[in-house]
Amino acid sequence: MNLVMTICMNYDYEIYYRFVGSLFDSVDDNVKLMIFIAKNDENHVKRLLELYDNIIYKIVDNENTHIVNYRFKMYYDYLKLNQNYDYIFLCDSRDVLFQKNIFNHELISNNHDLYIFEEESGDITIDKCQFN
Repeated sequence: MNLVMTICMNYDYEIYYRFVGSLFDSVDDNVKLMIFIAKNDENHVKRLLELYDNIIYKIVDNENTHIVNYRFKMYYDYLKLNQNYDYIFLCDSRDVLFQKNIFNHELISNNHDLYIFEEESGDITIDKCQFN
């Protein structure tokens, strides 16, 4: 089983549907989506659960740390308790559309432990990002 992890908060349903739909249209049944959401987004995820079975979600309840950073703690906490995945893909949700199965990428056959994909613009490095 493979896992995609993301956070999606305070967006219209169409953003959720576009991300989740492109994911499940591109992968096989061997993929789960773990999505962290705000309480007011739960109705969006419940609509998606009527269409897709492989969604797990958790409502974010943090007020102290910016979500851009806090998401990595949430990912870590989830994975500490759920270690039964072959591959895990962390990504944004609003600006990601899947066009093919990410878990069939040619690099995965090299069997390395970590793969990092860079945005094409390259204009903002981690040291220049206001959140990092």
